Amino acid sequence: MTCRNDVLAAFAHLIERTSREAFSLSHRDRPGSVFARIQLPRVDYSHPHHFADVRQRTGPSCRRLQRSRASRPQPPKTPQQSIPMSREGPPFTRLELEHAGFEGWRPTRNIRREEIPNGVGGVYIAYRVLDEPRTFLSENLARTHNGRDPTIKVADLRTAWVPGNRVVYIGKAHLTSTSDLRRRVWAFVRQGHGHKAGHRGGRATWQLADGLNLLIAWQVTDRDPRAVEHEVVAAFVRMHGKLPIANLTR
Repeated sequence: MTCRNDVLAAFAHLIERTSREAFSLSHRDRPGSVFARIQLPRVDYSHPHHFADVRQRTGPSCRRLQRSRASRPQPPKTPQQSIPMSREGPPFTRLELEHAGFEGWRPTRNIRREEIPNGVGGVYIAYRVLDEPRTFLSENLARTHNGRDPTIKVADLRTAWVPGNRVVYIGKAHLTSTSDLRRRVWAFVRQGHGHKAGHRGGRATWQLADGLNLLIAWQVTDRDPRAVEHEVVAAFVRMHGKLPIANLTR
């Protein structure tokens, strides 16, 4: 506060001094004016010495304040985490996905709707936890959607399977008046429980024998969920050479 008052006082003094000199100069050339007999010096306002009094009035308090602000330690900036984008990076493990911002990790068998973030957009994944070799069902657990059977040929599923990978599906949820992360994830899970939920995407998830033992994790984002999903899927493809089994289209 002292520094600010010093600066304001200095500028007030400068304005007053400049106004007085300007008034005198404007009247000294008038005939009969008393100012005509006074020889006022011409002031060069561009000269740095003219503002010496301003620097003096600011005083050392301002300089100390400026030095203290410059030397004040700044909190370190936390880099935004992202999925590794190179084939040399580690696989899509749970530890790495948690480091990238995925949270939740709720089982599809008994996940509760209120556990899923509401009123936000984001991306979500279905993650396989069992170490046993994958087994495919001949009939999909999901219900028929718009008259279309969700069942996929087992031979096609075996071809699409990514060996050694645990991420089965990567999905997105836009924030709109009728959709958000909670509604989208909940529709996905309910589809696997045989309910009519309007979520055909990722239907291959529910043809895994351990489909109801998968974990659901999500990442809230204020970016375009489609762009975030594309980045995660692209990183997966660069690492494994193909899409997750339940991502039939990118």
